[in-house]
Amino acid sequence: MLDKDPNDPSPNQPPPPATAADAPAAAAPAPEPVKLTDDPDYGPFFKMMAVKVPRGAIEIKMQQKGLDPAMLDKDPNDPSPNQPPPPATPAAAPAVAAAVPAPEPVKLKDDPDYGP
Repeated sequence: MLDKDPNDPSPNQPPPPATAADAPAAAAPAPEPVKLTDDPDYGPFFKMMAVKVPRGAIEIKMQQKGLDPAMLDKDPNDPSPNQPPPPATPAAAPAVAAAVPAPEPVKLKDDPDYGP
């Protein structure tokens, strides 16, 4: 230590806090879309079609529930129009982290372990 410049940063410095910019961007996998047959609103009506309930009766029941009977014409494995919203991403976090200045490093001459 004696051969180092006293104005160099101290080796006892804690590492700087990690920021969102330092972390690798881990893209969250997109959630699997909900199929019409798995949708809690439309699924029962596709089951009714599977057990041969008359289509007219199914359409009337759908209209009573405020659903579009034209959905019965779609493939049951198509994505439902009632998809859950995507998970919230912490987009504001990097801006806040970038606004906080990093603390000044302690100089070797001012470090209580190495200074006078």
